[in-house]
Amino acid sequence: MSRCLTQLQNGNFYVDFSLRDLGDEGVREIAKVLLDPNTTIRERRLQGNNIQFGGARSIARMLDVNMMINELRLRGNVIGPEGAMALSKALERNSSIESLDLSENNLGDEGAMAIASVLEVNKTIKTLHLDSNKIGNQGATAMATALQCGPGILQKLWISDNKIGPEGAMAIAEALKRRDSTLEELSLCENNIGQRGAMEMAKVLETNCTLCRLWLQSNNLRGNGVAMLAKALEVNSVLKLLHIPHNSIGNKGAKALAKALERNETLQSLNVSRNRIRDAGVTAIAKTLERNRTLQTLCLQGNHIGDAGLMTFVKVLENNETLQCLNLEGNSSIGDFGAGDLGALAIAGALETNRTLTHLNLDRCRISSSLMNRIKHLIEENCRKRRRIS
Repeated sequence: MSRCLTQLQNGNFYVDFSLRDLGDEGVREIAKVLLDPNTTIRERRLQGNNIQFGGARSIARMLDVNMMINELRLRGNVIGPEGAMALSKALERNSSIESLDLSENNLGDEGAMAIASVLEVNKTIKTLHLDSNKIGNQGATAMATALQCGPGILQKLWISDNKIGPEGAMAIAEALKRRDSTLEELSLCENNIGQRGAMEMAKVLETNCTLCRLWLQSNNLRGNGVAMLAKALEVNSVLKLLHIPHNSIGNKGAKALAKALERNETLQSLNVSRNRIRDAGVTAIAKTLERNRTLQTLCLQGNHIGDAGLMTFVKVLENNETLQCLNLEGNSSIGDFGAGDLGALAIAGALETNRTLTHLNLDRCRISSSLMNRIKHLIEENCRKRRRIS
Protein backbone atom coordinates (compact mmCIF):
# COMPACT_ATOMS: atom_id res chain seq x y z
CA MET A 1 0.00 0.00 0.00
CA SER A 2 2.74 2.46 0.97
CA ARG A 3 4.56 1.75 -2.29
CA CYS A 4 1.40 2.55 -4.26
CA LEU A 5 0.93 5.82 -2.39
CA THR A 6 4.55 6.72 -3.10
CA GLN A 7 3.97 6.10 -6.80
CA LEU A 8 0.96 8.40 -6.70
CA GLN A 9 2.83 11.13 -4.88
CA ASN A 10 5.66 10.87 -7.41
CA GLY A 11 3.19 11.72 -10.17
CA ASN A 12 2.98 8.42 -12.07
CA PHE A 13 0.31 8.74 -14.80
CA TYR A 14 -0.97 5.16 -14.49
CA VAL A 15 -0.92 3.22 -11.22
CA ASP A 16 -2.75 -0.11 -11.10
CA PHE A 17 -4.41 -0.88 -7.74
CA SER A 18 -6.35 -3.92 -9.01
CA LEU A 19 -6.81 -6.99 -6.78
CA ARG A 20 -4.98 -5.58 -3.75
CA ASP A 21 -7.78 -6.07 -1.21
CA LEU A 22 -7.62 -2.39 -0.32
CA GLY A 23 -11.11 -2.17 1.15
CA ASP A 24 -12.71 1.14 2.06
CA GLU A 25 -9.82 2.20 4.30
CA GLY A 26 -7.17 1.79 1.60
CA VAL A 27 -9.30 3.58 -0.97
CA ARG A 28 -9.81 6.44 1.47
CA GLU A 29 -6.01 6.93 1.71
CA ILE A 30 -5.62 6.87 -2.06
CA ALA A 31 -8.47 9.34 -2.47
CA LYS A 32 -6.75 11.76 -0.08
CA VAL A 33 -3.68 11.88 -2.31
CA LEU A 34 -5.83 12.41 -5.40
CA LEU A 35 -7.72 15.32 -3.82
CA ASP A 36 -4.87 17.43 -5.18
CA PRO A 37 -6.53 19.00 -8.26
CA ASN A 38 -3.15 19.19 -10.00
CA THR A 39 -2.46 15.44 -9.87
CA THR A 40 -1.10 13.92 -13.07
CA ILE A 41 -2.91 10.58 -12.63
CA ARG A 42 -5.07 9.80 -15.67
CA GLU A 43 -6.42 6.33 -14.83
CA ARG A 44 -7.63 4.84 -11.59
CA ARG A 45 -7.83 1.04 -11.62
CA LEU A 46 -9.45 -0.39 -8.52
CA GLN A 47 -10.96 -3.68 -9.71
CA GLY A 48 -11.59 -6.42 -7.16
CA ASN A 49 -10.75 -4.57 -3.95
CA ASN A 50 -13.81 -5.23 -1.77
CA ILE A 51 -14.77 -1.56 -2.02
CA GLN A 52 -18.14 -0.87 -0.42
CA PHE A 53 -20.24 2.23 0.19
CA GLY A 54 -17.59 3.96 2.31
CA GLY A 55 -14.95 3.57 -0.38
CA ALA A 56 -17.36 4.73 -3.09
CA ARG A 57 -18.12 7.83 -1.04
CA SER A 58 -14.37 8.60 -0.72
CA ILE A 59 -13.96 8.25 -4.49
CA ALA A 60 -16.97 10.52 -5.02
CA ARG A 61 -15.42 13.26 -2.85
CA MET A 62 -12.22 13.00 -4.86
CA LEU A 63 -14.12 13.26 -8.17
CA ASP A 64 -15.71 16.48 -6.96
CA VAL A 65 -12.27 18.07 -6.86
CA ASN A 66 -10.03 16.13 -9.25
CA MET A 67 -10.71 16.92 -12.91
CA MET A 68 -7.68 15.11 -14.34
CA ILE A 69 -8.66 11.43 -14.14
CA ASN A 70 -10.05 10.15 -17.46
CA GLU A 71 -10.75 6.52 -16.58
CA LEU A 72 -12.25 4.94 -13.46
CA ARG A 73 -12.34 1.14 -13.15
CA LEU A 74 -14.29 -0.27 -10.21
CA ARG A 75 -15.23 -3.68 -11.62
CA GLY A 76 -15.68 -6.52 -9.15
CA ASN A 77 -16.36 -4.58 -5.96
CA VAL A 78 -19.51 -4.32 -3.82
CA ILE A 79 -20.44 -0.65 -3.87
CA GLY A 80 -24.14 -1.50 -4.26
CA PRO A 81 -26.91 0.98 -5.13
CA GLU A 82 -25.88 3.33 -2.29
CA GLY A 83 -22.34 3.55 -3.65
CA ALA A 84 -23.70 4.18 -7.15
CA MET A 85 -25.80 7.04 -5.79
CA ALA A 86 -22.78 8.60 -4.08
CA LEU A 87 -20.75 8.36 -7.29
CA SER A 88 -23.60 9.67 -9.42
CA LYS A 89 -23.79 12.97 -7.55
CA ALA A 90 -20.08 13.57 -8.12
CA LEU A 91 -20.17 12.43 -11.74
CA GLU A 92 -22.95 14.88 -12.52
CA ARG A 93 -20.43 17.63 -11.76
CA ASN A 94 -17.21 15.94 -12.88
CA SER A 95 -15.89 17.02 -16.29
CA SER A 96 -12.98 14.63 -16.84
CA ILE A 97 -14.13 10.99 -16.60
CA GLU A 98 -14.52 9.53 -20.10
CA SER A 99 -14.58 5.81 -19.26
CA LEU A 100 -16.42 4.28 -16.28
CA ASP A 101 -16.47 0.57 -15.37
CA LEU A 102 -18.91 -0.42 -12.61
CA SER A 103 -19.40 -4.04 -13.64
CA GLU A 104 -19.96 -6.71 -10.97
CA ASN A 105 -20.97 -4.31 -8.22
CA ASN A 106 -24.45 -5.50 -7.27
CA LEU A 107 -26.01 -2.22 -8.41
CA GLY A 108 -29.47 -3.56 -9.23
CA ASP A 109 -32.11 -1.37 -10.84
CA GLU A 110 -31.70 1.31 -8.18
CA GLY A 111 -27.99 1.71 -8.85
CA ALA A 112 -28.51 1.63 -12.62
CA MET A 113 -31.11 4.39 -12.30
CA ALA A 114 -28.61 6.50 -10.34
CA ILE A 115 -25.98 6.10 -13.07
CA ALA A 116 -28.60 6.78 -15.74
CA SER A 117 -29.30 10.14 -14.09
CA VAL A 118 -25.62 10.99 -14.64
CA LEU A 119 -25.92 10.38 -18.38
CA GLU A 120 -28.73 12.91 -18.62
CA VAL A 121 -26.36 15.76 -17.71
CA ASN A 122 -22.75 14.53 -17.98
CA LYS A 123 -20.91 15.66 -21.12
CA THR A 124 -17.70 13.60 -20.93
CA ILE A 125 -18.54 9.91 -20.31
CA LYS A 126 -18.14 8.03 -23.60
CA THR A 127 -17.72 4.44 -22.34
CA LEU A 128 -19.85 2.77 -19.66
CA HIS A 129 -19.59 -0.83 -18.39
CA LEU A 130 -22.46 -2.16 -16.24
CA ASP A 131 -22.10 -5.92 -16.80
CA SER A 132 -23.22 -8.43 -14.14
CA ASN A 133 -25.17 -6.07 -11.91
CA LYS A 134 -28.62 -7.71 -11.62
CA ILE A 135 -30.11 -4.89 -13.68
CA GLY A 136 -33.65 -5.57 -14.90
CA ASN A 137 -36.09 -3.84 -17.21
CA GLN A 138 -36.52 -0.89 -14.85
CA GLY A 139 -32.81 -0.07 -14.87
CA ALA A 140 -32.54 -0.65 -18.62
CA THR A 141 -35.49 1.66 -19.24
CA ALA A 142 -33.87 4.37 -17.11
CA MET A 143 -30.70 3.98 -19.14
CA ALA A 144 -32.72 4.27 -22.35
CA THR A 145 -34.39 7.46 -21.11
CA ALA A 146 -30.96 8.93 -20.40
CA LEU A 147 -29.81 8.04 -23.92
CA GLN A 148 -32.86 9.81 -25.33
CA CYS A 149 -32.77 12.91 -23.15
CA GLY A 150 -29.06 13.34 -22.43
CA PRO A 151 -26.49 15.38 -24.35
CA GLY A 152 -25.70 12.49 -26.71
CA ILE A 153 -22.11 11.72 -25.72
CA LEU A 154 -22.06 8.00 -24.88
CA GLN A 155 -20.37 5.83 -27.51
CA LYS A 156 -20.00 2.42 -25.80
CA LEU A 157 -22.54 0.74 -23.51
CA TRP A 158 -21.87 -2.72 -22.06
CA ILE A 159 -24.78 -4.07 -20.03
CA SER A 160 -24.33 -7.84 -20.39
CA ASP A 161 -25.16 -10.63 -17.94
CA ASN A 162 -28.08 -8.86 -16.30
CA LYS A 163 -31.82 -9.52 -16.09
CA ILE A 164 -32.98 -7.44 -19.03
CA GLY A 165 -35.95 -8.83 -20.93
CA PRO A 166 -37.85 -7.75 -24.05
CA GLU A 167 -39.25 -4.65 -22.34
CA GLY A 168 -35.82 -3.30 -21.45
CA ALA A 169 -34.44 -4.15 -24.89
CA MET A 170 -37.36 -2.35 -26.54
CA ALA A 171 -36.67 0.78 -24.48
CA ILE A 172 -32.98 0.78 -25.41
CA ALA A 173 -33.85 0.17 -29.06
CA GLU A 174 -36.24 3.13 -29.03
CA ALA A 175 -33.45 5.33 -27.67
CA LEU A 176 -31.14 4.23 -30.48
CA LYS A 177 -33.66 5.49 -33.01
CA ARG A 178 -32.79 9.01 -31.87
CA ARG A 179 -31.62 10.82 -34.98
CA ASP A 180 -28.46 12.16 -33.35
CA SER A 181 -27.58 8.96 -31.44
CA THR A 182 -23.84 8.62 -30.81
CA LEU A 183 -23.75 5.00 -29.57
CA GLU A 184 -21.25 2.90 -31.56
CA GLU A 185 -21.05 -0.24 -29.39
CA LEU A 186 -23.81 -2.08 -27.53
CA SER A 187 -23.41 -5.33 -25.61
CA LEU A 188 -26.58 -7.00 -24.31
CA CYS A 189 -25.11 -10.50 -24.00
CA GLU A 190 -26.58 -13.01 -21.53
CA ASN A 191 -29.88 -11.32 -20.92
CA ASN A 192 -33.23 -12.59 -22.16
CA ILE A 193 -34.42 -10.15 -24.80
CA GLY A 194 -35.94 -12.96 -26.88
CA GLN A 195 -37.54 -12.62 -30.30
CA ARG A 196 -39.45 -9.47 -29.33
CA GLY A 197 -36.20 -7.79 -28.36
CA ALA A 198 -34.59 -9.01 -31.58
CA MET A 199 -37.43 -7.46 -33.59
CA GLU A 200 -36.82 -4.07 -31.97
CA MET A 201 -33.06 -4.32 -32.51
CA ALA A 202 -33.76 -5.13 -36.16
CA LYS A 203 -35.69 -1.88 -36.47
CA VAL A 204 -32.67 -0.08 -35.06
CA LEU A 205 -30.38 -1.63 -37.68
CA GLU A 206 -32.71 -0.43 -40.43
CA THR A 207 -32.36 3.24 -39.48
CA ASN A 208 -29.48 3.85 -37.03
CA CYS A 209 -26.39 5.45 -38.59
CA THR A 210 -23.84 5.05 -35.76
CA LEU A 211 -24.10 1.55 -34.22
CA CYS A 212 -21.24 -0.49 -35.67
CA ARG A 213 -20.72 -3.27 -33.10
CA LEU A 214 -23.51 -5.33 -31.54
CA TRP A 215 -23.18 -8.27 -29.11
CA LEU A 216 -26.31 -10.35 -28.39
CA GLN A 217 -24.89 -13.66 -27.16
CA SER A 218 -27.18 -15.96 -25.13
CA ASN A 219 -30.45 -14.08 -25.53
CA ASN A 220 -32.85 -16.78 -26.70
CA LEU A 221 -33.16 -15.16 -30.14
CA ARG A 222 -33.77 -18.42 -32.01
CA GLY A 223 -34.17 -18.70 -35.77
CA ASN A 224 -37.07 -16.26 -36.05
CA GLY A 225 -35.30 -13.54 -34.07
CA VAL A 226 -32.12 -13.82 -36.10
CA ALA A 227 -34.13 -13.87 -39.33
CA MET A 228 -35.46 -10.42 -38.40
CA LEU A 229 -31.95 -9.14 -37.66
CA ALA A 230 -30.74 -10.61 -40.94
CA LYS A 231 -33.49 -8.87 -42.89
CA ALA A 232 -32.35 -5.57 -41.41
CA LEU A 233 -28.75 -6.33 -42.40
CA GLU A 234 -29.81 -6.37 -46.03
CA VAL A 235 -30.29 -2.58 -45.86
CA ASN A 236 -27.91 -1.68 -43.01
CA SER A 237 -24.73 0.09 -44.14
CA VAL A 238 -23.04 0.73 -40.78
CA LEU A 239 -22.75 -2.44 -38.67
CA LYS A 240 -19.30 -4.04 -38.80
CA LEU A 241 -19.57 -6.65 -36.04
CA LEU A 242 -22.46 -8.92 -35.05
CA HIS A 243 -21.89 -11.56 -32.36
CA ILE A 244 -24.85 -13.84 -31.64
CA PRO A 245 -23.46 -17.13 -30.21
CA HIS A 246 -25.60 -19.49 -28.16
CA ASN A 247 -29.02 -18.46 -29.46
CA SER A 248 -30.25 -21.74 -30.98
CA ILE A 249 -30.68 -20.14 -34.40
CA GLY A 250 -30.27 -23.45 -36.27
CA ASN A 251 -30.22 -23.74 -40.05
CA LYS A 252 -33.10 -21.28 -40.38
CA GLY A 253 -31.12 -18.45 -38.81
CA ALA A 254 -27.96 -19.39 -40.71
CA LYS A 255 -29.76 -19.34 -44.06
CA ALA A 256 -31.31 -15.96 -43.26
CA LEU A 257 -27.85 -14.56 -42.46
CA ALA A 258 -26.51 -16.04 -45.69
CA LYS A 259 -29.16 -14.17 -47.65
CA ALA A 260 -28.28 -10.96 -45.83
CA LEU A 261 -24.58 -11.38 -46.67
CA GLU A 262 -25.48 -11.42 -50.36
CA ARG A 263 -26.51 -7.76 -50.09
CA ASN A 264 -24.70 -6.40 -47.05
CA GLU A 265 -21.45 -4.59 -47.83
CA THR A 266 -20.21 -3.50 -44.41
CA LEU A 267 -20.26 -6.46 -41.97
CA GLN A 268 -16.70 -7.57 -41.20
CA SER A 269 -17.12 -9.96 -38.24
CA LEU A 270 -19.89 -12.53 -37.68
CA ASN A 271 -19.96 -14.93 -34.72
CA VAL A 272 -22.64 -17.64 -34.79
CA SER A 273 -20.91 -20.17 -32.54
CA ARG A 274 -22.82 -22.81 -30.54
CA ASN A 275 -26.04 -22.29 -32.45
CA ARG A 276 -27.02 -25.81 -33.56
CA ILE A 277 -26.11 -25.04 -37.15
CA ARG A 278 -25.75 -28.10 -39.36
CA ASP A 279 -24.32 -28.67 -42.83
CA ALA A 280 -27.26 -27.13 -44.68
CA GLY A 281 -26.95 -23.86 -42.76
CA VAL A 282 -23.20 -23.53 -43.08
CA THR A 283 -23.39 -24.44 -46.77
CA ALA A 284 -25.69 -21.47 -47.36
CA ILE A 285 -23.23 -19.13 -45.62
CA ALA A 286 -20.22 -20.56 -47.45
CA LYS A 287 -21.83 -20.19 -50.88
CA THR A 288 -22.54 -16.53 -50.13
CA LEU A 289 -18.90 -15.98 -49.15
CA GLU A 290 -17.80 -17.04 -52.61
CA ARG A 291 -19.06 -13.60 -53.66
CA ASN A 292 -19.05 -11.53 -50.44
CA ARG A 293 -16.16 -9.05 -50.32
CA THR A 294 -16.41 -7.56 -46.81
CA LEU A 295 -16.56 -10.34 -44.18
CA GLN A 296 -13.14 -10.88 -42.61
CA THR A 297 -13.96 -13.01 -39.54
CA LEU A 298 -16.42 -15.90 -39.30
CA CYS A 299 -16.79 -17.91 -36.09
CA LEU A 300 -18.70 -21.21 -36.28
CA GLN A 301 -17.25 -23.17 -33.38
CA GLY A 302 -19.30 -25.63 -31.40
CA ASN A 303 -21.99 -26.28 -34.00
CA HIS A 304 -22.97 -29.57 -35.70
CA ILE A 305 -20.97 -29.17 -38.89
CA GLY A 306 -19.58 -32.25 -40.64
CA ASP A 307 -17.37 -32.90 -43.64
CA ALA A 308 -20.09 -31.91 -46.10
CA GLY A 309 -20.24 -28.47 -44.48
CA LEU A 310 -16.47 -28.17 -44.32
CA MET A 311 -16.14 -29.05 -48.00
CA THR A 312 -18.25 -26.03 -48.97
CA PHE A 313 -15.44 -23.77 -47.76
CA VAL A 314 -13.10 -25.11 -50.45
CA LYS A 315 -14.59 -22.82 -53.09
CA VAL A 316 -14.60 -19.96 -50.57
CA LEU A 317 -10.86 -20.32 -50.09
CA GLU A 318 -10.33 -20.55 -53.84
CA ASN A 319 -12.42 -17.47 -54.73
CA ASN A 320 -12.73 -15.21 -51.67
CA GLU A 321 -9.93 -12.69 -51.09
CA THR A 322 -11.37 -11.05 -47.95
CA LEU A 323 -11.89 -13.74 -45.31
CA GLN A 324 -8.94 -13.75 -42.91
CA CYS A 325 -10.21 -15.71 -39.90
CA LEU A 326 -12.34 -18.88 -39.92
CA ASN A 327 -13.09 -20.66 -36.63
CA LEU A 328 -14.56 -24.17 -36.83
CA GLU A 329 -13.30 -25.43 -33.49
CA GLY A 330 -15.34 -28.07 -31.72
CA ASN A 331 -17.35 -29.31 -34.69
CA SER A 332 -16.68 -32.91 -33.76
CA SER A 333 -18.63 -34.31 -36.72
CA ILE A 334 -15.86 -33.14 -39.03
CA GLY A 335 -13.94 -36.31 -39.86
CA ASP A 336 -16.70 -38.50 -38.37
CA PHE A 337 -18.89 -41.12 -40.03
CA GLY A 338 -15.93 -42.84 -41.61
CA ALA A 339 -15.03 -39.84 -43.76
CA GLY A 340 -11.63 -39.52 -42.14
CA ASP A 341 -9.65 -36.51 -43.37
CA LEU A 342 -11.68 -36.05 -46.55
CA GLY A 343 -12.92 -32.53 -45.81
CA ALA A 344 -9.70 -31.34 -44.19
CA LEU A 345 -7.67 -32.70 -47.09
CA ALA A 346 -9.73 -30.63 -49.51
CA ILE A 347 -9.25 -27.54 -47.31
CA ALA A 348 -5.50 -28.09 -47.29
CA GLY A 349 -5.54 -28.25 -51.08
CA ALA A 350 -7.44 -24.97 -51.31
CA LEU A 351 -4.96 -23.32 -48.93
CA GLU A 352 -2.18 -24.04 -51.41
CA THR A 353 -3.53 -21.18 -53.54
CA ASN A 354 -5.34 -19.03 -50.94
CA ARG A 355 -3.31 -16.02 -49.80
CA THR A 356 -5.66 -14.21 -47.43
CA LEU A 357 -6.71 -16.65 -44.66
CA THR A 358 -4.36 -16.17 -41.71
CA HIS A 359 -6.34 -17.90 -38.91
CA LEU A 360 -8.03 -21.29 -39.25
CA ASN A 361 -9.11 -23.13 -36.11
CA LEU A 362 -10.00 -26.81 -36.55
CA ASP A 363 -9.14 -27.88 -33.01
CA ARG A 364 -11.34 -30.55 -31.44
CA CYS A 365 -12.36 -31.85 -34.85
CA ARG A 366 -11.54 -35.41 -35.92
CA ILE A 367 -8.57 -34.61 -38.12
CA SER A 368 -5.29 -36.50 -38.10
CA SER A 369 -2.35 -34.74 -36.50
CA SER A 370 -0.27 -34.94 -39.69
CA LEU A 371 -2.92 -33.15 -41.73
CA MET A 372 -3.49 -30.60 -38.97
CA ASN A 373 0.23 -29.83 -39.03
CA ARG A 374 0.09 -29.34 -42.79
CA ILE A 375 -2.86 -26.95 -42.50
CA LYS A 376 -1.13 -24.98 -39.74
CA HIS A 377 2.00 -24.73 -41.88
CA LEU A 378 0.00 -23.32 -44.81
CA ILE A 379 -1.70 -20.79 -42.53
CA GLU A 380 1.67 -19.71 -41.13
CA GLU A 381 2.88 -19.18 -44.69
CA ASN A 382 -0.06 -16.87 -45.33
CA CYS A 383 0.73 -14.94 -42.14
CA ARG A 384 4.33 -14.46 -43.21
CA LYS A 385 3.31 -13.28 -46.67
CA ARG A 386 0.79 -10.82 -45.21
CA ARG A 387 3.44 -9.40 -42.85
CA ARG A 388 5.81 -8.88 -45.78
CA ILE A 389 3.09 -7.07 -47.75
CA SER A 390 2.20 -4.80 -44.83
